[in-house]
Amino acid sequence: MRILAVIHPRETTVAILACLGLSVRAPPRAPARRDGRFDDEAADRAPADFES
Repeated sequence: MRILAVIHPRETTVAILACLGLSVRAPPRAPARRDGRFDDEAADRAPADFES
């Protein structure tokens, strides 16, 4: 992702977002979720053998 422009002052940014129907507030922060892909049990198992 690239930053194309920085819009100052804050009131201008809020007006543009509101005109586009977008939220003018940042989303709430939430703690990281663990999805189980990197659990300790998987690290203990031997890797699967693959044929070449």
